[in-house]
Amino acid sequence: MKQHIAQDIAGTEYAAHIERVWAEWEPMLRTAERLLHAGPSAIDRDPEGGAQLLRRIQYRAHTSGAFIEAIAAPLAVADAHEYLVHTLGNVRETMGTLALRVEHDELDERSAELGLQHVMSTREAFHMARWSGNSGFAITDPFEPMLAAGGMTESSHGSRGGMLLWSLVAVCSALFVVLLVQVLLISSPT
Repeated sequence: MKQHIAQDIAGTEYAAHIERVWAEWEPMLRTAERLLHAGPSAIDRDPEGGAQLLRRIQYRAHTSGAFIEAIAAPLAVADAHEYLVHTLGNVRETMGTLALRVEHDELDERSAELGLQHVMSTREAFHMARWSGNSGFAITDPFEPMLAAGGMTESSHGSRGGMLLWSLVAVCSALFVVLLVQVLLISSPT
C-alpha cells in the first residue's frame, strides 16, 4: 500500500491562531498565578491595584476566548477547541467574581486557591488544542476496506476515546471549580 502525507492546511492555520492567542494569554496567566498564589494577604496591601489586575486578567480571558471561539477548528481538535473556549469563559467569570470579592474586602484563601486552580486549567486546555493542530494526515492508496465499511482502526478508535475521556474529565473539573466558587459566593456573609 502506497502512502502519501498531505499537509493539513486548516490544522496548520488553526495551530498558528492558537499559538498567537497563547502568546498573548500566557503572560497574563503567569501574572494571575503569582497574584493568586500569594493569596489575599498580598492583595490586601493594595486592594484597588489587586482588583484592577484581576479585571485585566478577566478582560484578557474574555478577548482570548472570543478570538478562539471565532476560529474554525478542524474536526480533529473540535472537542479540545470547545473545551478551551469553555475554560476561558469560566476564567473570565471567576476573575470577575474574585475582583468583586477584593473590592468588597471579602477575598479569602479558599477563593484565591479556587481561582488559581481555575486559571491553571487553561494551560491544559491550550495544550489539548495545540496538541494535534499542526499534524498532517495520511492518504492511503488504495483506501482501507475497514474505513470504507464505516469501521475504525484500533489505533484511531483508542486515540479518539482517550481524547474524549480527557476532555470530559477537564470539563467536569472546570464545572466543579465554578460550582465551588458559586457556593462560596452564596455562603459568604453579605
